Amino acid sequence: MSNYHQFRGTERSAFSRWSAFVPSHVNAYFQEDAHQKEISDWRGETPWPCGTTAADGVTRLWLGFCRFVWQLPISKFDAPYSMLLNIIGGVLPVVFSSLMSFTILAVQQTSRVDDTAGDNGTPSRRPDPTVWGSTLGGIGISNNAKLALLLCSMAGVAALRVRLDWEYQENLPMNNVKANIRTVLQRQLLKLNAEANQRKFSREDTKTKRAAARLTPSSCSQTLDVMVHETVFNLWGGLFTLVQFPTSMLASLVSGYVMGDFFGIEIVSIYVCSHLVALLSAALTGVFYLCPLLELSILKTQWNVRYGSLAGAQIAHIQTRRCDTPEERQAFSEAYGQAAFVYQKRAFQLFFMQLTMQDVVRALDGLVRLIALFILGSLAMDPGAQVSAGVFAAGASLIFSGFGEAERLAGTMSSILYGTAALVCLSDVFNEGARPMKKAALVTDVI
Repeated sequence: MSNYHQFRGTERSAFSRWSAFVPSHVNAYFQEDAHQKEISDWRGETPWPCGTTAADGVTRLWLGFCRFVWQLPISKFDAPYSMLLNIIGGVLPVVFSSLMSFTILAVQQTSRVDDTAGDNGTPSRRPDPTVWGSTLGGIGISNNAKLALLLCSMAGVAALRVRLDWEYQENLPMNNVKANIRTVLQRQLLKLNAEANQRKFSREDTKTKRAAARLTPSSCSQTLDVMVHETVFNLWGGLFTLVQFPTSMLASLVSGYVMGDFFGIEIVSIYVCSHLVALLSAALTGVFYLCPLLELSILKTQWNVRYGSLAGAQIAHIQTRRCDTPEERQAFSEAYGQAAFVYQKRAFQLFFMQLTMQDVVRALDGLVRLIALFILGSLAMDPGAQVSAGVFAAGASLIFSGFGEAERLAGTMSSILYGTAALVCLSDVFNEGARPMKKAALVTDVI
């Protein structure tokens, strides 16, 4: 998932289709007289999202949010198209690496020399019927032209991959989803805080006041800005990134079946197994680090809201009470510095935990591929295995073509965990608004 989503100002194609959809599907959320009914309709099944809670686990909560966003009117056109682009994007790297290995094998086998000398006393080259003959033999061109054709095919696959990535970045509904969620979330926060003032709920006592209405104006701003972005970017964007990995695994199986006639079943089995084991090791490592990563993600999101809202609350305090003494400013600065320091510690702890997990995955990925390379080299040195030097070179290139995919999978998994922690902050607000106020919780100490 690229950081391009954070800086993209507009989504031309997605926005144009969304704009045409506004009058009949989205504009109802902006009506003042009946906005609460529309919020309930927009929220759908409770608890939000799609009847899932934090107690259901990370996977169900993430899938519930993705299912909710997928059903939004602003996502129903571009989300399936973006998913298709990412599925194709997961296949293209496997196609590129297969073409590269095939080219290496063809060049190696074609350039082999015979042990006996030719008519003029120079070694003669033995044509290889396996690669050129069975695939490109029917084309009446030279070997150099066939090599150029393979290289052009690789360039075409690379260019297609770049174009599909551009199209995916352009059409994925990201900013529109964030804007839609922020609009409804703002109305929910206004309703909750207005009811809190009318019913004189305490903003300090957790027994008499619900969590959402305890938010200060600065905390509401942090929730609307930072938490919505982290939720949509990591969970909704992570869905499209994660779909590439099973696609890549399936493409590896198909590639192994197609190239079995050229490399041999043993080489193809080594390549496919090494790729699958590397991705499986990344998934198991993510499960092993699940609890500490989730705990640190929750702490980081909590302190993100706290320290980010503290500065705004301090400025509002000075503006409303006309207090501008150096002592008070110094006390505010120290309080903000302490909160920012705690947030920095939580952020670094999460960063180093993610770094540790990715280093473990990278080490396991390299170990798996080195073992596969050792097995391949042993077969090449075994006279009875019938594995030539060309097959070894092409197979080694094929095995290490997927190096780094496991680490990318681990990074996506850690991003989903952090997005889930941010989603809990949003679900608290929407779920609080779905429950009725209790008159028994009235108090007099309004802040």
